[in-house]
Amino acid sequence: MTELTVAIGLIIVLLAILFPTVARVRESARQTACASNLRQLGVAFSGYAAGNRGYIPRGGGYRGLRGPNWVAAIGHWLKRGGLTAWSDLPEISVLQCPAHPTADIPSAFVMNAFAFETSPAWQAAAASRVADVRNPSDVPLLLETPDLFGVAHQFFDDIFFEPEHVAFAPKHLPRAASQRISDTRHRARFANVLFFDGHVASVSKDELTLERFDDRPPGGRR
Repeated sequence: MTELTVAIGLIIVLLAILFPTVARVRESARQTACASNLRQLGVAFSGYAAGNRGYIPRGGGYRGLRGPNWVAAIGHWLKRGGLTAWSDLPEISVLQCPAHPTADIPSAFVMNAFAFETSPAWQAAAASRVADVRNPSDVPLLLETPDLFGVAHQFFDDIFFEPEHVAFAPKHLPRAASQRISDTRHRARFANVLFFDGHVASVSKDELTLERFDDRPPGGRR
């Protein structure tokens, strides 16, 4: 009986050690898959730019008043035969992040659509020429979203509404009033970011300052 008790105790101790390790391995795998999807999206943006005079979509809408919606525009490049309906978007795996807690959303990523020249009104940027971006290795292009954008279940500010997958105002930064950018997706400490030059890195909340989203070329004009 004593031997059995000792054996059970050892098993409990081993399981207590093993479970956190397994959880970390799973989370690491999800983070890696999410980063890989972002890199593939970077390639898709490069392809889009090559076919559109160097421009990529930023803050778009259904009527394309400021250019096409980026989720739909890139979706055409990622799905053979192109998109036939908005419902096609969740089926495009690279638009998703395995670590995101909400399923069947158009995308688990949000576009840096800051147009600093519109401050303090803060309107989303129109299609932008990649070659004009200053410090492309330091300016975010796509970032992971939180579970829901700020206040959930409002039609015009809900993560399921495709045109809202853009961040363009200070209130959209992490821990702001209508947060649309996550910085704590992985191990509750950081999130993946695709930069304008195509590389992906993990960033923390301290790195996502407002100034970092300014993509204007030297002189501050687009």
